[in-house]
Amino acid sequence: MAALKSLGLRNFKSIGNKQQVVTLAPITLLFGPNSAGKSTVLQALIYLKEVVSKRNFNPDYSELGGEWLDLGGFKNIVHNHDLANAMEFEVTLAVENDELPSYLTDYEAEQLESEKYPAVADIFESLNDVTIFLSLKWSQLQEKVVVQEYSCKLNGAPVAQIKSSLDGKQIEITALPLAVDFLQTPIPSLGEEESLAYVLAQRLDTTVLGSDGAVLDHAINLDDKDVAEISVQFEKLKDSGSVSKEWLLEAKNVLSLRTTRTAASLKAEIEKVLELNSDTSAAKTIGLPQQKHALPEYTLGLRFDPDVWEEIDGVLSGSKEKLLRTFACGVLNSAVCGPLSCLSTWFEDLNYIGPLRDLPPRNIQARTSVNKSRWAKGLAAWEMLPDASIKLIDEINFWLGEGCLNSGYQVSIKRYRELDESVSFQLFSMLNGEIDLDDQVRLTQMLESIPQKVRVGLTEELTGLEVMPQDIGVGISQLFPVIALSVFQKNGLAAIEQPELHIHPKLQVELADMFVSAVKNKNMMFLLETHSEHLMLRLLRRIREANEERGTDYPEALTTEDLSVQYVQSNDGLTEFKHLRVSDDGDFIDEWPSGFFDERDEELFF
Repeated sequence: MAALKSLGLRNFKSIGNKQQVVTLAPITLLFGPNSAGKSTVLQALIYLKEVVSKRNFNPDYSELGGEWLDLGGFKNIVHNHDLANAMEFEVTLAVENDELPSYLTDYEAEQLESEKYPAVADIFESLNDVTIFLSLKWSQLQEKVVVQEYSCKLNGAPVAQIKSSLDGKQIEITALPLAVDFLQTPIPSLGEEESLAYVLAQRLDTTVLGSDGAVLDHAINLDDKDVAEISVQFEKLKDSGSVSKEWLLEAKNVLSLRTTRTAASLKAEIEKVLELNSDTSAAKTIGLPQQKHALPEYTLGLRFDPDVWEEIDGVLSGSKEKLLRTFACGVLNSAVCGPLSCLSTWFEDLNYIGPLRDLPPRNIQARTSVNKSRWAKGLAAWEMLPDASIKLIDEINFWLGEGCLNSGYQVSIKRYRELDESVSFQLFSMLNGEIDLDDQVRLTQMLESIPQKVRVGLTEELTGLEVMPQDIGVGISQLFPVIALSVFQKNGLAAIEQPELHIHPKLQVELADMFVSAVKNKNMMFLLETHSEHLMLRLLRRIREANEERGTDYPEALTTEDLSVQYVQSNDGLTEFKHLRVSDDGDFIDEWPSGFFDERDEELFF
């Protein structure tokens, strides 16, 4: 399952032109003063889901926030409300190597297999992560928000860049580095030396190299560099996607004067890259006239015009040339559009609980349609109970119970049928007389014809009395949606603001254990905007216990890789994020910024 590794933001709300990067882990804590911008990350994910999954670039309300979270549209969330600013997002997802979708039909895949082409999935066998970059800007010409740039990386290596003019008339692939490892896979049916990159270099009429025509480091004098230094520089330039023809030629000339085998091997590799891009120019682009935005239609894939492809006379017959293009398009679509598809799929399992949870009506009923925004105010937690399985109810009660949060309450689900007067009379008559087999059948049918109703309540463990959510303390009513989401959700990210709201310290530390259990036993992640020192201290304790020789009664081991602590602060009105590292001893390697969690020491040692 895909997992969010990092989120980079620029010009979003209080985040300015300097990109701020949030590194995420299975449990990510956002700490900081009030109004510092902690909720910015949660709102950025909610907005990005609208952009990627719904292509809604200017939302006021969203699928996750509903009417309870008014984003206010692009003008409200772009930094300083300045429409000259481009809002940018950079998302990195950890993915399994088979998560990139295939853009080939079953028939096309069978044809390719019969001709000994490698499976598209096999080409991406070493894939570990994907990165998506989006830049959105207000177009005065079109009077709407446009995605002016989309780019993606596989394992950190640039794969493609697509740009759109603000008038929407020019949408082009402006960078397609062919040196990326995934395109070097040999195609046995064409010969051992021919890779997909070689095929694309021959056939794409306007293959592009680098980014924006940028030429990096070509002016550097390589004469005084040894072979190892040139090799390192070559790898860095390839990874950046900006290796220039000028640099390659200079490196080739320098290596020609070296007599070692290493120099000869590196020279041969550079010559191969030069050959791949012998007819390319950084100024050339591949047009995508059927696309409306720089953001690709990830369900359809890229749609090239037929005249993009060069005819290679005498190399392959017409049918085999068509099959080769089918294969090339399939791989390119998986590499370029596949990351977007992975992100959209990941967004399906994103849920959000806001800072204030509402109480449900006394007559709690299951909703007939799914509405994820009901989680924003916590109402979905109660509305899912009538249809919940016994196993899920038991799990909720486990965490509410004495051995965990010790809330003093248990969820009770009672199912019943209401009998009107006529039915009651018939039933009473049957029960007072002798009931034969036919009467039993009639009685069963009569009862089954009456709709079953469900009453959701809470049982007070001390007295056994049944109470409603409205009748208990505000702390439990605020806590219950957090518990329910942790139980109901099986995959993806749960983003929660102030999970500790209105509950005392003992419950806060036990709440931390519930989060640990969820991430260790399911494919879940938590993004928690919090002020709770108690919650954080319990998580640090679990890390420390996992690394101590003496054991612990708690079965779940938490590692430093499982926890990310982000301190959010305002600097001259701009939101900044600082990652605070944690040691194996459960201590912070980095110091907390002054003024946070200092109050306790001041009160104790004044």
